[in-house]
Formats: sequence, C-alpha cells, structure tokens
Amino acid sequence: MPEKPLAAALVWLRRDLRVRDNTALHHALHAARRVWCTFVFDRTILDALPRVDRRVEFIRDTLLALDRDLDQLAQRAGAAGTRLLVCHGEPVEQIVQLALHLGVQAVYASHDDDPHALQRDARARGALAAHGVALHTTKDHVVFERDEVLSAARTPYSVFTPYKAAWLQRVDEHALAVGRQLGDKVILMGTSTGGTLALQLAYTYPDEVAALVLCSPNIAINDANAWLLNDPWGLQIAHLVTGSDYIISKEDYGPLWRQYWYPKYRTEAAVALEELVETTMKKENFAKVTQPVGLFYFYKDETHQDSTVKVSAALAMFGAYAPSCHRVLSAGRAVRCRT
Repeated sequence: MPEKPLAAALVWLRRDLRVRDNTALHHALHAARRVWCTFVFDRTILDALPRVDRRVEFIRDTLLALDRDLDQLAQRAGAAGTRLLVCHGEPVEQIVQLALHLGVQAVYASHDDDPHALQRDARARGALAAHGVALHTTKDHVVFERDEVLSAARTPYSVFTPYKAAWLQRVDEHALAVGRQLGDKVILMGTSTGGTLALQLAYTYPDEVAALVLCSPNIAINDANAWLLNDPWGLQIAHLVTGSDYIISKEDYGPLWRQYWYPKYRTEAAVALEELVETTMKKENFAKVTQPVGLFYFYKDETHQDSTVKVSAALAMFGAYAPSCHRVLSAGRAVRCRT
C-alpha cells in the first residue's frame, strides 16, 4: 500500500454529521496518516438564539452520537482515544487555531453553498493558506450540485418543474453510462418502482436499452384511493388517514422479509411516488417500448395476488393478449415474455 502523502489532516464537519458515506472524511483518511474531526459551534449564530433551542439540542445529540461512532471507528483502526473535537467561537478563527495546534497539512470539508457559508469558506481558505495549510472541499450531501444541472442557457433554474425534469434526466444518463462501461449491451432489471424507472428509461432512450426484465413493476399502486395522493390536499388527507407522518406496512413475512424490506416510509414519499406513476406510466409511453420484455408477477386469483402493485395495470401495460406474448404459470406465479 503506497505511503500516504500527508502526516496529518483535519476534517471540518458542518452539514455532514456522520461517519458513514462522508466524502470529506473519506478523502482525509486516504490522504493522511493521522486524522482528526471537528465541529465548530458558530457563536455569531448561537448568540442570537434563545437559551433553549430545539435545533441546537438536536445538533448536540447528533454530535454525541457522532463522537461515539468516531471512537468505535478509531478503536477498530487501532487508534483508540480519537474523539470528536468540538469548538465554540468564530468558525474561521477556530479552524485556523486548531489546524496550527494539531500541525495538520490540510483541512477537508464538504461543500456548503449557502451564501454566508461560501464567504466563510473563502476566508478560511485564505487564512489557512497564509500558514501553509490547504483547504479541500468536495461534494457530499447532494446528488447534483452547482453547475451540474443548468438550463439550456447555462444558468440555474428558477422554476422547480423544469429543474426536476433536468435532474431526473441527469440521473438517467448517469445510470446508462455506468451500464455501458460494464458491457456491450444494457439490459435493465427492475422490481416494483425500479420497474417503473426501467420502463421510463426504455422509452426515453430506446437506442441505449437492449431489453427489460420487470418483476412486479409498479405501473399503479394497488390501492383504490392512491389517486388522492397526487390531488389537492393529498398529503394532508394521507396524514389524516394514517394519523401519522408515516405509512407503515401491515404485512410481515418473518425475519428474513424484515431484513430486506423497509415497512415504514414518510407520506411525502408516497405523494411523490404517485406523481411519478401518474406522469410516466401512460399508454402512449408504453407504445414507445420496442425492446424485448420479460414480465414476472404474482397472481393466483383475485384474493391471492400482489397486494402492493396492481397486476391488472401491469398486464394492461404489457399487452396481455398480444400475439407475441408467451405465458408460463407455476405455483401461482406468472411469467410473460414479449419478443
């Protein structure tokens, strides 16, 4: 394993209070032989808040959990005693003082694109550079940032709907690019809402997708009232019906099922899901799918069938009685293939 170029580095945590999937921590650990992590309570913000503030309490509790996670991570790496360093004061001053005290060669942090934060990071970069310490920042808590999703005029979007469309297109393009790197052809396999997205990719990029394998694709939610979610007051109605901010599945097929299936999700996610299905799973879009398709679904009779996604909608999408379709039944599970 090559020698790491830096003797020591400092990770400046801001909006990324976690150990897992933290890009700043990742880059610091790969670059430096010793790494510290710090969080700075900004007194210019704290002093204006009430003495008791739930937001600050939440941050404090998160920092305590983060400190425990860092301690466990350090013990596994054979560096017991490494804990989170918490400072109070003006952030730039605190980071510079701590960097000099620890003798680090670089400070790592995640991007923060709030206008105030951009000014703060610019000042920190200059102050650290004056002492020979580099400040490295990187993308962390978003999928696309800064200039990665822009309008045709190369300017930021000011309206959400076209931004959403462009954002989703970038996701599609990235997924297909990964597929092309793995092999000669892209064959998409999707289960539930993964099948929804696979179909969307197939009719949007017909020359890029060679075939589809769909397992219980979510063409429509198997609930007669699902359409209410995407109508006016849909979210509020969902809250009233569930009595909670969450939708909790009543199904439970044992420990193995619970290991791989998450039965609790926010009602906002259900609203977004219904919008996705209603706006993409349309007959005119299905007509654009010309690739070979394999459809797998569970249906024994009207009582014993998939309770999450609507089988009848999947069959309508597939063209159940088209002459090019072949059907195989086994133990109540149906398979259809179209060539």
